[in-house]
Amino acid sequence: MFQESDPYVVVGGDGSPYSCKMRAVFRYRRIPFIWKPQSLLGTQIFDSHFPNLRARVIPVIIRPDNSYANDSTPLILELEQKFKFRKILPQNSGLAFLTLLVEDFADEWLTKVMFEGRFHTEKDARFGARWQLLQFGADTGIEGDSQTEDQPSPTILKKVADQFASRQVSRRKRIVGHDWAAGEKCLRRVCEIITDMVIDGQPFLFGNYP
Repeated sequence: MFQESDPYVVVGGDGSPYSCKMRAVFRYRRIPFIWKPQSLLGTQIFDSHFPNLRARVIPVIIRPDNSYANDSTPLILELEQKFKFRKILPQNSGLAFLTLLVEDFADEWLTKVMFEGRFHTEKDARFGARWQLLQFGADTGIEGDSQTEDQPSPTILKKVADQFASRQVSRRKRIVGHDWAAGEKCLRRVCEIITDMVIDGQPFLFGNYP
């Protein structure tokens, strides 16, 4: 089924919802790919590896021909055209439209709800910052303290996590607004819908398609 000699490369991180979305697409569609954590390319990955990207965000998808892009929805549609097996868009045009509408809702709104959930309280912020930074291993960008091969020392981790949490908390109102009650209500309703689907044995929102 896969005719090209080299797999795709997904440069991303577990803290990035768009990275996880693209990884899920590659896994479900069984398209060969390599997951490469952003930290492996260093703190200046866009300058050193992807200078032509206008939006400097992950994930970056490196195609087998070494070209790259990082807008997830056009990339998903590109894969739909390129690979004929295990497609993720329904053949019915109406359902396909609704699928893309739900994706856009998740991309543009639920990511903001996710952001607020990670940094809503001081305790959330401490945990959210440390969880995201631990994914970057020893590459924290701070020198002068001992590190293990895989993880920063506790001193460095606390220092960087506190700085990161403070920055993210300061961005909350600009990203989410003032009404967390609306975001939380939306989140709980989405979780209720997904829970009911699982209980009913329905694998996807649109039947047999993700």
